[in-house]
Amino acid sequence: MLHKAGAGPRAWQLPGGHLDHGEYPYDAALRELGEEANVAPGSLPLQLIGIDFSLPAHGWTGNRAAYFFDGGRLEVEYMDACVTLSDEHDDWGLRAMTDWQTMMKPPDWQRIQWLAEAADKGTVTYLHAMGRAS
Repeated sequence: MLHKAGAGPRAWQLPGGHLDHGEYPYDAALRELGEEANVAPGSLPLQLIGIDFSLPAHGWTGNRAAYFFDGGRLEVEYMDACVTLSDEHDDWGLRAMTDWQTMMKPPDWQRIQWLAEAADKGTVTYLHAMGRAS
């Protein structure tokens, strides 16, 4: 998880961002992971574990779709050696799910919980409205 700089103590999130023109979600996931943390996934190919669809809200003018991929397991030693954060983030962490629950806003943690369950089961979860399971 990455901590968004200047966004308060509970602003932990997965690496991610917007698609570049002509870019596919899979390619964007690899690019964003590299740009935001200088990290390569623990396994390739990445496995799709979730899609989160949202109608316009919170100042957004159009629908949004977020795609989530499981990049495999990474060891703390690897992360310590290679993580270099972008200006967007001021901290990173690897923790147990129970720790994240107390460190994140409830809807953000619930989204992560659904995604972790899908990754563990080898399935894909469909979420809507920024993290609510349908």
